[in-house]
Amino acid sequence: MLILEILVLIVLIAFIANGYRSGAIETLGRVVGAVVGFIVARAYSGALSYVLASFLPEQWADIAAFIAIFFLVDQAIGMLFRLAERVLKILTRLPILKQLNEYLGAIFGFFEGVVIIGGISWVLKQSGGIEGTQVLNQLRVVDYIDTVFEKVIVKLL
Repeated sequence: MLILEILVLIVLIAFIANGYRSGAIETLGRVVGAVVGFIVARAYSGALSYVLASFLPEQWADIAAFIAIFFLVDQAIGMLFRLAERVLKILTRLPILKQLNEYLGAIFGFFEGVVIIGGISWVLKQSGGIEGTQVLNQLRVVDYIDTVFEKVIVKLL
């Protein structure tokens, strides 16, 4: 269990580091894309799941539909923010704004990690019967992430 806890922490730290490197605008776009993608996938994955159920087992069709819709929405919104980031890139080269951009990117990276890890946890727990969900329920780090994730998503729904 400890190894899985450490692995989840490493993934969360990777999101923070990626946010720091990418900057505030691009990382904010990924956070917004992930949140909106989660909400849209939650609302519309049932219809796609129905189509996929003719090719896949029902539980896997649910997960595949959710992931497909989430990914498409996330990428579309992320693309818009990447365009905005390119336009504003010249401002982020100024020393003080560069540091602010990096630090805000790290903070947004933390939230991106919470949304992604929490979303994966939520999908696996909702699908039921998938092996490994019992282990997921026992991880303290995932439990903390789920708590933050649920508070953020519930306020947005």
